[in-house]
Amino acid sequence: MTTELQWGETPFDKLSREEMRMLLCKLYTALNATSGALAMSRAAELQIDPNSVFWGPHGNGGRIMMMADQALNPIKREFGGDEAISRAYFRYADELLFDWSSIKFGSSWAVCPKCGVMIGYSRDGDSAVGTSCAGTRRGGSCTGTLRALSWDDLRPEAKK
Repeated sequence: MTTELQWGETPFDKLSREEMRMLLCKLYTALNATSGALAMSRAAELQIDPNSVFWGPHGNGGRIMMMADQALNPIKREFGGDEAISRAYFRYADELLFDWSSIKFGSSWAVCPKCGVMIGYSRDGDSAVGTSCAGTRRGGSCTGTLRALSWDDLRPEAKK
């Protein structure tokens, strides 16, 4: 069943602050990834056809890139660019924001509850969840066992 919107309403009007925050995080990371993929497609196509109308200022591709730039660039400028934003939150949050069950593309972040080490895929490409922290390249002599990443790990007060 769909909900009918009245004139002037948006799907976001009745969301709580936390629902809106989570949706914005999901939309930001999806738009950022889409923008990067579009930029690669644009570069490849312009090598083949440097006069492509699609990617020009009046083409649909050019219009979409301009919209993405206007949405993303002010945020990137204020917070130090893609890498700084990714390291602070999104590199890890993407694991929890999206359902990766249909494709193995997430990072399978594992966290040591004792020392706080966070590790993506293990050396063999599988999740390191359930393995010994000491057995990882960053775990040293820690006796903890790695567990799956959770939203609690990404709270500002949980910063390592």
